[in-house]
Amino acid sequence: AAEAVLAALETARLHGEAGEIAAPQTSYYNIFFPDTSEDFKIEYLEQSPLKQWGQMLRNYYNTVTPQVWVVGDLGFHLPVAPQIRITSIYPSGPINVLSQVEMNLEIIGRRIAYGDFTIDQPQDDGSTRRLYMQRLVDPSGAAENLIRPGVSNTTFNWDVTLPVVSDGVNSNTELLVFTESVAFLDGRYREAPDAPWRDVGIVFDFNDNFTAGTTQRIINRAPESDALAVISIPPGSEFQAYSSVRTPDGRVIAEANEAITYIWPEDGLTWQAAPAPSGDYDLGLLMTAFGGTTGFTSTTVTVNNDEVDQNLLGALWTNFYFSLVQPADWSRLNRPPDGSLWMYSTNDTGTEGIYVIFIMGLPAGMTGTYDELGQIADIFETNNGVPLTNRAAIEVNGIPALDAAYSYETEAGIVQARGFVVFNPWLGSKGVGMLVAGEALEGAGDLDATYTLLTNHFTLIDKLLLTETDIRDWSTNEELLLNDQTRYPVRLSWLPGFAVGDWLHYAPYANETSSTFAAMQHVVGATDAAALLDQLRTDAIMVGAANFTVTDERITYGQNYGWDVQNVIYRGGGHTWHAILYTAERDDQPVMGRLYVTIYNGDGYAVWFETPDDDNAPEMFRNTFEPMLDGFLIGAAQDQTDE
Repeated sequence: AAEAVLAALETARLHGEAGEIAAPQTSYYNIFFPDTSEDFKIEYLEQSPLKQWGQMLRNYYNTVTPQVWVVGDLGFHLPVAPQIRITSIYPSGPINVLSQVEMNLEIIGRRIAYGDFTIDQPQDDGSTRRLYMQRLVDPSGAAENLIRPGVSNTTFNWDVTLPVVSDGVNSNTELLVFTESVAFLDGRYREAPDAPWRDVGIVFDFNDNFTAGTTQRIINRAPESDALAVISIPPGSEFQAYSSVRTPDGRVIAEANEAITYIWPEDGLTWQAAPAPSGDYDLGLLMTAFGGTTGFTSTTVTVNNDEVDQNLLGALWTNFYFSLVQPADWSRLNRPPDGSLWMYSTNDTGTEGIYVIFIMGLPAGMTGTYDELGQIADIFETNNGVPLTNRAAIEVNGIPALDAAYSYETEAGIVQARGFVVFNPWLGSKGVGMLVAGEALEGAGDLDATYTLLTNHFTLIDKLLLTETDIRDWSTNEELLLNDQTRYPVRLSWLPGFAVGDWLHYAPYANETSSTFAAMQHVVGATDAAALLDQLRTDAIMVGAANFTVTDERITYGQNYGWDVQNVIYRGGGHTWHAILYTAERDDQPVMGRLYVTIYNGDGYAVWFETPDDDNAPEMFRNTFEPMLDGFLIGAAQDQTDE
């Protein structure tokens, strides 16, 4: 079968090389695809009947070359390298496994293929070594591109641990690449000191907490070898991992780390998450666009794990404005898969755990006094049918709290619990109550130790502290709605929007007289994009304009993306936007603008941009208007059918 495939490929190659001879007898067109944009002949765009192929080539070269290649215009939604900006980091000082760290980032770009969070460490020789890389994935673990087109906000949480590989005697921090089900380590081995090195990939599994794993199989990567893909390494062989040295653009170059040689054990190497050694690390985000262009940014954090109890691990939840500490070998504190408003962490047998339960439906005006904490405890009892006993006023790290105990019966026996109730003023519009408790099956574990751990380390995070240090430029707030099926990014300095007739306008500093603006309109019942474009051009764009001239007509395509509103998933298709580009004079000032329209589910959507026709116009379109259009999402609830 393999020989037949090779024969078929050879036949195809010979046929391809006979292009001119075979042309009279064939019905296909030869495809022009030079290696670099410098070799591209502009005449191809004019002579070739494959107009879409010529446009694809132009987009391709714009994507994979550092210098954007433009022919005859200022560009229209050209492929660009992603722009990444770190907008906040918490906490701001030295970090450890108890504090953890969270980094928020703002990404501007289009046609982004995927993103990787990275952790690098500067070395004494001036190089930078990559120690960790994590693909940006769906919270469920699915490897889905979560980078919203146009403008996206994302968060990177690091628990301040790194994977350490061991042969039982030697151990070292190594770069493991994690997927949904396995982890990979690239390296080389030799059976004896005088034997040649052979490249291999080690495939590890991992436990439910993603904190440890063992060798599952070894994949041959030596091109000169005729061995099968999956091989075995004889015990006693030498193994060296490939160290990954970071380049300035965020990529890595693999080099064998000769400083440590593992002796291959009978059952292979193992790995385990361990507190990162104290020192400086660079936390970064590497974004890769289709075609290979990358965007990269990083910031330096200082780790001090020297005096930390390595049996403990922090749980940092800034979006819920609290943090606590849990046993390191318990499951990570998290919400249940169905998204219910409670969190849990348990030991491997399920006989002990930490639970955080959010108490909703509080009356307005609460501030967290002890009397109000009693009311919150009463609401919990009413909602859950579980009495909270032994109530007493206490303080937890300066926070007023109500000590409480409860119990309930399960098939395994009676569960005893002890914890405290606090008021979180930053959750919801009226604040939310929280019951933070340790639980243990009667006769198992040390409930008092869990309770002490919670009271010693639980803290509320001041929302104002987070927002005051956040320097993001854009809002993707879900309250910015043209209707309940749309989402789009807006610069924070352009908020709030204001109505002008049937249009919803945004302008710098919300200036209603600004000659620079973005406007959106939902046109109910529109079914024809060309007719809608003509109608809005006549009824809106040309009104009050002199010397109106359409300079071009274009099409751009949106990207598929999904978002959720109160646990309802919305999916937006890759919409086709029809656009006219124009120049005009408005109030004796030269302006340039664009009008885009698309049709979705029997309705029309229009986006209108305009700005003075001056030296600032290209930057305004490239850095503000085009990201707004790229990020303009229209979708229906997932159980609805798109038209």
